[in-house]
Amino acid sequence: MYKFDDVTIAYDKNNVIFESLNLEFKSGEITGLIGKSGCGKSTILKSFFDLNLIKKETY
Repeated sequence: MYKFDDVTIAYDKNNVIFESLNLEFKSGEITGLIGKSGCGKSTILKSFFDLNLIKKETY
């Protein structure tokens, strides 16, 4: 299982992408992210692999 619990994703304090994000991906399930261009689908996936995007501070 991969879980985001109350996560903030930001490039810096002036560029917060998601605040208080909650997601859960369970092992053995197929999950898709669907949305309009520019809504943050790729940013969510990138944050799985680049933990520097995940901020502990609240902006």
